[in-house]
Amino acid sequence: MSSDIQRVELDDAATFEKTARAIAQEIFSRGMMAVRLPDPLTLLEGDDEDLKRTFLVACHDGYAEAQRRIGAEIQRIQKATAEANAARKTARKLRDRNRQVQAEAALWILRREEQVLRRLADSIAWMLAGDRRWIVRRFFRREKPPSLVHSRYADTLRVAEGFREDDPTRFALVSDITSVVQVGDLLVASRGGSLKLVELKTGKVNRVVDEILQKFDLEHRSAEVDNVRANHGDSVAAQTERVLRQQARMTNIAEVINTDYGLDPLTGHSLMLSKDIARGETYDSAVHDLLKIAQEEGSAFRIIDECLDIGIYDTSKVPLAEMEFNHHAYHDRNPEATCRESPEMSDEGFLDAISPRWPVFNVGQMLLEDSMSRPLFLRPFEMDDIFDIIFGRLVILTSLRFDRFIDLCNASGTPLRWGSDSEGRVARRLAPDVLMINGRHLRVQNSTEWDVIVGPGIIHQVVAEGVRPTSGALMLGRLGAETMDRASGWVADGRL
Repeated sequence: MSSDIQRVELDDAATFEKTARAIAQEIFSRGMMAVRLPDPLTLLEGDDEDLKRTFLVACHDGYAEAQRRIGAEIQRIQKATAEANAARKTARKLRDRNRQVQAEAALWILRREEQVLRRLADSIAWMLAGDRRWIVRRFFRREKPPSLVHSRYADTLRVAEGFREDDPTRFALVSDITSVVQVGDLLVASRGGSLKLVELKTGKVNRVVDEILQKFDLEHRSAEVDNVRANHGDSVAAQTERVLRQQARMTNIAEVINTDYGLDPLTGHSLMLSKDIARGETYDSAVHDLLKIAQEEGSAFRIIDECLDIGIYDTSKVPLAEMEFNHHAYHDRNPEATCRESPEMSDEGFLDAISPRWPVFNVGQMLLEDSMSRPLFLRPFEMDDIFDIIFGRLVILTSLRFDRFIDLCNASGTPLRWGSDSEGRVARRLAPDVLMINGRHLRVQNSTEWDVIVGPGIIHQVVAEGVRPTSGALMLGRLGAETMDRASGWVADGRL
């Protein structure tokens, strides 16, 4: 029985990959197929406005079809997830270990499939935002993606499609199918690049709330809410407060995007965007070369900027990818060592010798699980390679040698250092998302007496998103120079 279940799961995985590839084709190829140009720069640099409109409308046609298919697939997966959860609960109750393991395996597969679909939808969001991380970051609130089974998804999708019927050069992305857009029901993009968040209100209670808010006095908010509670009851008062919070969040986001000033939706701090745009140089060309070598030889390894180890492995030829990666890194650190060739070395001694000093990151896994990361689909790789990475046929591993990276930063003018234990205790209290490496954290000396506590963002871009360590060092330096203007109280956020 277990072999039958395993075979069905493999068949399901092949079917799902075919579906995901078809969705990716709609997102990334529909526009270019419509204008039949091999290079999008030819279109962007030209002055044929009719051709540009044709391209834009075709892109939106592809996005719309992808959106419908992503939503339908997520609904299917979430229904199957509910069934698998019920099966696991029953198996636990009956103490049936085999069925519990089967249910947990099914849940893992379903969770990974939903992540792939949401990252495809995230790719649309990133493109609508012009691939500008500092804008996408405003949409994210670290919330769990919603269920489409019991939501207003169908109504929201109809409204989204209505935007395109009125004007095909506009596109409305349903927030609930993404993992990164967590404010508003729709993210609406118009020709020219303007963005708008739309909150939809349906149902009897929301119609009442809408009427209330037309006469609502925000300067006396507490008294107004008490009045709503007295006249309409607790449920209407609670919904009124929720709507007010939603409106405030969207106003803050629009203010930051349009004026560079506002409130950060995650922290509530006053926020000022840096005036300059930082575009980090990437090592994507090196990854492209390593992918081809790995496909031919089974493995490929390189060091970027003398501090970032990167290895790519074909798991059909090198099933123990992380061990092979550690082995490669060990020999780079110890070029004279013979390690395994030494007859007196035991298995335990070999594994201990190649044990990594710094954390090892699985790039494909990170880019699926981290909603705020730039999706792998947007990297300049062949789509076949991207799906090989997503489904584990190719594994990309990286490890940043932080001692060398600190030296690189300081040599480039970025005063990066390890924080002390006492500073670390304070850092974890002030910044819950502080980056911890082997129990230690990093700090950049600021132009004021305040140091910048390094979070995971820029380091993540280096180890997972293809930004060269040299560029990461410069980005950290900019944060150190701009993080806080104490006179105004504004916290600066780089356009990184």
